[in-house]
Amino acid sequence: MPSRFNFFNLAQLGGKRRGIAWISGHLAAAAMAVAALASPALAAPPPAGSKIMIAMPRLGIDNTATMAPNDSVLLEHRYTATTVANVTFSGTATGEPSASFFTVHLYHDRNCTGTIDVTDDRITGPIPVTPGVVVCLLVRVQSSAVTPRGARLRYQLTATTTLGITQAMLAPLENIDRVVVADGAVQVLKRVRNVTLNETSFSTTSSSAPGNILEYQVIFQNPSASRIDQVRVLDMTPEYTSLAQAIWVEQQPSGVVCQPDLPAGGGTAGYQGDLRWLCTGSMIPGAKGEVRFRVKVQE
Repeated sequence: MPSRFNFFNLAQLGGKRRGIAWISGHLAAAAMAVAALASPALAAPPPAGSKIMIAMPRLGIDNTATMAPNDSVLLEHRYTATTVANVTFSGTATGEPSASFFTVHLYHDRNCTGTIDVTDDRITGPIPVTPGVVVCLLVRVQSSAVTPRGARLRYQLTATTTLGITQAMLAPLENIDRVVVADGAVQVLKRVRNVTLNETSFSTTSSSAPGNILEYQVIFQNPSASRIDQVRVLDMTPEYTSLAQAIWVEQQPSGVVCQPDLPAGGGTAGYQGDLRWLCTGSMIPGAKGEVRFRVKVQE
């Protein structure tokens, strides 16, 4: 029966667990063999009752997207391994009024291009990993032609890591993707950086620790040949975080003026929940805008 780890110094970034896994000494030499891959300095089996420390893997960030009926969207995720293991990816879709309006498939983006090409295939089984390996994933969401405006999809991506030698399992990592169907859809790209660690560039993943400040960048663009009215940008504070300051608009797209709407006035430090920016006017074809928000990881 697989053993599950307990966690020390646990934090979360957008639904992704961060921290350190400890393996009890009763797993003995097999556990030591796994730990030694991440820490070669460990040379002898631990005494009975002791614990071995293994860094937790990481799983990207949550995504939000807007799409039209009879449309498709790709949502990117990245899993970063920290030890020799097999990782199993699975997904659960729920929707309003029904998830049946959507078709969702999970792909292994083998060359990490953010697009599905001939080298990529749907994930059907465990993927072997070693320390430092990055597994790129694409969630492809297709809406049917009869999908009503306002329909919503919530897709939970789960990564379960099983250590190669002990068959012990780390607690699952999770990302939550949210998709809304509307008249005229903007493309959304979301990235994050750790302000506390002085990260200067945004990425799909970032490490974090309790008390760290994380900044999220949400870029939205009109990819169509028509204007889009009543543009709204929706997001929410990730689990185990709260706003570090008021949300803001970093770049106004051509043709519209956007401003924070929820929480009122952009919010204040400590707020948890939904975030919304409203844009007045018509977003012209090709126009691009950007909003940002900062959160603090709970201590």
